[in-house]
Amino acid sequence: MSNSGEMTSSYKGRHAEITTIAALVAKGYTVSEPVTTEPFDLTFKKPGEKRTYYVQVKTIYVRDSESYNGKWYITRGSKNNGNVYTKDEVDYFAAVLGNDVWLLENNEQYEYWVRPEEVSKKWRKIT
Repeated sequence: MSNSGEMTSSYKGRHAEITTIAALVAKGYTVSEPVTTEPFDLTFKKPGEKRTYYVQVKTIYVRDSESYNGKWYITRGSKNNGNVYTKDEVDYFAAVLGNDVWLLENNEQYEYWVRPEEVSKKWRKIT
């Protein structure tokens, strides 16, 4: 944390990763983190399955303004260089807001927007 008590982006990112790990483990999934630098943050396997899924963890940004017709949850689907994550790199995004985690499929979009009242219909909550 910074001297002012605010969480830095690296602390926020790590909090989101740990929150996602806890949610997946609570569902009985096997979770791993890469040792080397990879485009994904985590991998998981569903109980009884052999397939490994690759996950990029993202913090949800809440946008609330009249110019956007109200409130939206936004998750970025792009890397720091601006390129989107491809389906070959990442199967899912874990979108985290506080202690809530949703999984959404990678559709190779720059951003994923959903209204808070529709989030449970469009994204799969895992907490």
